[in-house]
Amino acid sequence: MIIQRFNNQTVQQQLPVYVTHGICHLLGYVHDDKESHTKMFMKERDILEQFNSINGYHCIPLTTLQSNL
Repeated sequence: MIIQRFNNQTVQQQLPVYVTHGICHLLGYVHDDKESHTKMFMKERDILEQFNSINGYHCIPLTTLQSNL
């Protein structure tokens, strides 16, 4: 079985990050300015920390804490 890799991670490792990012957008989080960017990062981080603690993954938010805004 061939597993596609992106940034040295499998699809199974990346998918939770993208799903979490998308769910945050569906919940109304955006990253248009520095304040909203920070709020979205914190929400993604909180969700992924809980996810990681349950399954042993090491997912990190798609939104980074450092913004170029």
